[in-house]
Amino acid sequence: MSSLLLGSLVGLCVKANPASPVESAKTDQAQVRAEKLKAPYGSHLEPILQKIGATPEQRKRIAEIVMSHKPRIEPLRQEYKQKSQEFLTCLVSRKPAEDIMASQGELSQLYSVIVSQYNLMRLEIRRLLTPEQRVVFEEYRRQQGWSSH
Repeated sequence: MSSLLLGSLVGLCVKANPASPVESAKTDQAQVRAEKLKAPYGSHLEPILQKIGATPEQRKRIAEIVMSHKPRIEPLRQEYKQKSQEFLTCLVSRKPAEDIMASQGELSQLYSVIVSQYNLMRLEIRRLLTPEQRVVFEEYRRQQGWSSH
């Protein structure tokens, strides 16, 4: 389901079932997280390599790092997409608050695992960069909205 449709469903659900400010914030947070995971795994590799001015050797080694993490991260991303749908289904189908909160908790826990995996990869990549490249790398992350993880 596209993120636009996902956002529309959440919007309709919120309008049909006015939520508390806390529930609305959690729904918004879930939407933002789902949006961050929308791009295919590895899609930022080339733009980052260009932005930091990576040498041929750095390009090779960074690509290897990114690909070595894919078997751990990609299944988590797919599971997150599935659990996002389950969370939205809970909201739309007017499930009890306890079910909604449980679904949201699972989603948050899974997101934390994903962020941890990306952080491990980021730290490996940073070790290969010069101090100047690290500054550019971190700036790119901030521009992408990744600075919180």
